Amino acid sequence: MKMTNTLTAVLLVGMLLGSSFLATENVRAGDASVSVGPTSVTEGDTITFSVTVKNTGSDSMKITWVAIQFDWLSEDQGYSSEDVPQILASGASYTFRIYGVMIPSGISTHTSHSTKTVVSASDPGIFSEWGDEYDTEYSGSILVESASPPPTTSPSDDSSSDSGSSDNGSPGFTAITAIGAVGIISLIAIMRKKRVM
Repeated sequence: MKMTNTLTAVLLVGMLLGSSFLATENVRAGDASVSVGPTSVTEGDTITFSVTVKNTGSDSMKITWVAIQFDWLSEDQGYSSEDVPQILASGASYTFRIYGVMIPSGISTHTSHSTKTVVSASDPGIFSEWGDEYDTEYSGSILVESASPPPTTSPSDDSSSDSGSSDNGSPGFTAITAIGAVGIISLIAIMRKKRVM
C-alpha cells in the first residue's frame, strides 16, 4: 500500500512538472515588437534614443535589459537603458530611454548605418515569480547626416551673359563706382574750365 501511494505521488509530480514545462513553451519573452527612434541623426551630436517595447505575447513579461549597438562600435560596446526592470502585461508597451549616445564625427555620412537592439526579458516562472531571461536581437538602421551641408554646385560666373552690367549689387562696389563717377565728372569740369580761360 505504501508503495502504491509513493508511486501515485511520483506520477502526479511528474505529470505536474510535465504540464508546467509544456505550458511555458507557449509563452516566450521574445514575443515583443520593438521600435527605435530617432531614425536620422547628425554626426557629432549626442542623442537620447527611445526604444519602445510592446508585449505581443499572451502573458506578462519582465524586461530586465534594453541596449542598442551601432556598426561604428566594436561588438562589446553599446548603450543601455537605466529604466529597467519593467513588467509589461500582455498588449502593454513601454518606452525605454537611452541617454548620451554619441554620434562620432568622421563616420560615413549621408548613408544608413546598421543598429542592433537587444532586449532581455523573463516569462512568469514555474517555481519562482520569473523564469530564465531570454535575449532577443532586433536589427535596424539609422541615417547619419553630415554636420556641414553637402557642397552645392553653382552656375559659372560668366559676365558676358550679364546683359552688359558689371555691378555685382554689393553696397561697397556701388559706393566706389559712385565716387569714381563723381571724380571723373569733376575732372572733366576742371579741364573744360581751363580751356575756356
